[in-house]
Amino acid sequence: MKKINFCAMALAALTMFSCTQEESMNLPVAGEKANVTLNLKGEESAGTRATGSTGDDTQINNYIAFFFNEQGQLVTKHEVDKSTSTGPDQLTTTTAATEVYIVANVGKLDKSGFGNVVNKDQIAKVVKSLNQDGASTQTSTNVWMEGTGDVAFTENRGAATVILKFLAAKVTVTVVDQREGNTENGAIYIKNDNIVLLNAGGDAKFFDTDKTTQTNFFSGAVNYPGSTAVEASFLSKPYAANGVHFYAFGNASSTQPTILAIQATRTEKNGGASTVYYPIAFSKLDAGANNLDASTFAPGYSYEITLTLKGNVAAGGGNGTVNPEQPLVSGTVEVTIQKAEWVVKSIGKEFS
Repeated sequence: MKKINFCAMALAALTMFSCTQEESMNLPVAGEKANVTLNLKGEESAGTRATGSTGDDTQINNYIAFFFNEQGQLVTKHEVDKSTSTGPDQLTTTTAATEVYIVANVGKLDKSGFGNVVNKDQIAKVVKSLNQDGASTQTSTNVWMEGTGDVAFTENRGAATVILKFLAAKVTVTVVDQREGNTENGAIYIKNDNIVLLNAGGDAKFFDTDKTTQTNFFSGAVNYPGSTAVEASFLSKPYAANGVHFYAFGNASSTQPTILAIQATRTEKNGGASTVYYPIAFSKLDAGANNLDASTFAPGYSYEITLTLKGNVAAGGGNGTVNPEQPLVSGTVEVTIQKAEWVVKSIGKEFS
């Protein structure tokens, strides 16, 4: 994950950067007025960038800073546009501030869902959705982040460090197709159509300790037995052997796990067509069968999945399954975990 350091230093001058907008709440809090320099630094060590991604999903486009006092009441809040500024931001708060809460890439304060926050209890109840007007709120250039840090003052000099964490997880897929006898004019032909994410966690729970219990789910396909998720077209992408990726929020459900699947059409020369899937579920029985670390779709992780398709299609092999929520486990499941930040998890599965 991307680490963001916030270094707060009180200055005698009150000069503000033009990219920063402040809202002083004029709340009845004690404390000396202090001009605070907030320095954002992204620190990525070697190997921290996940492969297969497009854009810069670790960048900070904007953020909102909330300074709270010891009683958890809001002292000041500030919205900062980082699209044209990479240097320090100067924010005016007071020495009553003991903590700073940061939310990044949620847009303008009045449309962010945080506009009415006046204490820490309220900020911890903000929930935002993966789906906004039929489009994903998490993209290759805009992924939500959060973080908190203590503010300590020595006279008029203060400092705070905040490590930002992603609220979403990312999954990227590579397909190795080793099937034999799979020809368009054959007795049986299986055509890969789409790559879909099913039972994607729908809610981002800001500053909640439980980020993987979900009640709202979205899926890129719902036309199979038992599907209860809401269909979301952005969770279905045309088939490609590599480079397809999705973002979704945490999900630890054992009965409705998040599933990454190839969606295909199986055509029999003399028997019509049907939709089949090659799924891998983030559950103890499937992706986590060999490593429990892959049994939950967890925020902050980048899951790099390799699906290997095997079998002789003409002879009735490599057929997939009509219900992706019943994981296809007839082949060898090889799972390897390689941690980095985001934190990268490499997962492999063979279908035969």
